[in-house]
Amino acid sequence: MGKGQVRAEDLHRALDAEIGKLHRGSDWSKWLEVAALLPTYGFGNIVLINLQMPQASWVAHAQMWEKLGRRVRTGQAIRILRPTRSRTALSGALEAAGRKYDAEGLVEQQVIGFQVGAVYDVTATEGQPIYLPRPPAPASETAARGLWDGLSREAAASGFAVDVRPTSDSSEGLTDYDSKRIDQYLKINRAPLGPVPARPLDSTFLTPDVDGPAL
Repeated sequence: MGKGQVRAEDLHRALDAEIGKLHRGSDWSKWLEVAALLPTYGFGNIVLINLQMPQASWVAHAQMWEKLGRRVRTGQAIRILRPTRSRTALSGALEAAGRKYDAEGLVEQQVIGFQVGAVYDVTATEGQPIYLPRPPAPASETAARGLWDGLSREAAASGFAVDVRPTSDSSEGLTDYDSKRIDQYLKINRAPLGPVPARPLDSTFLTPDVDGPAL
């Protein structure tokens, strides 16, 4: 895709061509990995961003970068498809079709087409540094064990028996309110009582009184 004048039709063609290459699960898994880096964009724009800049990791429009104190560099825009919306005063027909409209009878968020929009990766900006909050450190085995012991005591005090069972799948356990039993599944490839999910155990005490198991 060239860096000159780009039309919405050009982006649609490039998108269709790339989607046409997806035949196997491994092809789709690649895009899932890319989507994890660009969570605010739809699949079509994720494909377009990756086609133009495979190394992109933090993408936003120029106004957002300006709010963060940074300027975008001319000529380094990534072209995406931006929806065009219309407000139409056809409340009667829309009501019959089950569409929403406001007090003036105007359609809310009706997409009628797409136009070319521009976004920029963080590497295409310059300005003051952006300080992001440090991600929380993973729980240590000591902290996990302390949490487990505390929850187990709460379970016993409430009359629940806790049963730890090995499992090789992704299930985490269940709470049986009728028999007052909590089954906590322990992954067989994890160290005993290390940083193990305690969702069935903790959800029992984080959920208000209900008739049935906690979700």
